[in-house]
Amino acid sequence: MKHKFITIGEIMLRLTPPDYEKIRTATTFEARYGGSEANVALSLANLGIDASFFTVVPDNSLGKSAVRMMRSNDVNCDSIVYSTEEETPTHRLGTYYLETGYGIRPSKVVYDRKHSAFSEYDFSKTDVKKLLEGYTWLHLSGITPALGKSCRELILTCLKTAKEMGMRASRSLRLAGEKVFSFMELGRSQRFLYTLSAICGCSFWNRTLSYLEK
Repeated sequence: MKHKFITIGEIMLRLTPPDYEKIRTATTFEARYGGSEANVALSLANLGIDASFFTVVPDNSLGKSAVRMMRSNDVNCDSIVYSTEEETPTHRLGTYYLETGYGIRPSKVVYDRKHSAFSEYDFSKTDVKKLLEGYTWLHLSGITPALGKSCRELILTCLKTAKEMGMRASRSLRLAGEKVFSFMELGRSQRFLYTLSAICGCSFWNRTLSYLEK
């Protein structure tokens, strides 16, 4: 069976000092775009696999540039939402700064993604069944549910709908901890993790609960 993938999550602007320079001493930055789910879609497309990406970006030059990059790598972006200032008041694309490691010095990431268009968007008006129609595989990440209530509800709805439609689902369970957000938004909610476990038919909550309770 030939699979058709759709990945759902936030794409961000990545700013990196050139030549392994440190962020605190940098005067120039190289601009790229990335994000867990976006990177999976890009990798699949570059392997010749049918891959689509769903996200929300502000309807401005940065948002359009991020989508253009995805399209240039043969990722289907037809379902992407270009939000207005009324829909996402802060109207910004999330950003992160990557300091590339050198030798024994590890890489470092500084996130600036609070109040991004993706986290502010009201996903209750998204027709998830229509969004997933025609696909056989859904890929998500463990970060998206913690970006806000609407994002959390989107993920649950996607998983429920995917299960009803007989789709396969995969998740990156990476959690970025204090570098991205406080787990206050996730609510340290065992209920959410148990629900997610039941929908996925996996032990997701077991693999993350010990971390959340630290």
